[in-house]
Order: sequence, then structure tokens, then C-alpha cells
Amino acid sequence: MRIEYGEDEGPKTAAEHRARLVKGFRPNTVCDRRFQARYVLIWGDDQYENFREDIIPPFFVLGP
Repeated sequence: MRIEYGEDEGPKTAAEHRARLVKGFRPNTVCDRRFQARYVLIWGDDQYENFREDIIPPFFVLGP
């Protein structure tokens, strides 16, 4: 975590993380354009990491 925090307190690592996410989602956007999707739902198994034992909601919207 200290390495991620770095000298700039995190923005560099955040930008690198975002770039990896965008690269990973890029194949999906090609499919979306082909089908002209209005909405895209993406789900995964990481909700436990966000909420632990307190509450695990049926869905969670995470945005900028």
C-alpha cells in the first residue's frame, strides 16, 4: 500500500489502475457498439471486499 501511495499520495497509481481497467473493458465496448446497447451491466465477485460482514447489497453502482 505504501508503494501505491508513493511520493504523490496516489494519483499516479490511480491513473495506472484506470488505464488497466479501460484496456480491459475495451473489447466489451466493441461488442456494445455492434449491438447498439443503451446500458451495460457489469458484475463481479468483489462485493465482499467492499462491504465485508456489515452488509452485502444485491447490487452496487460504483461511479466516478
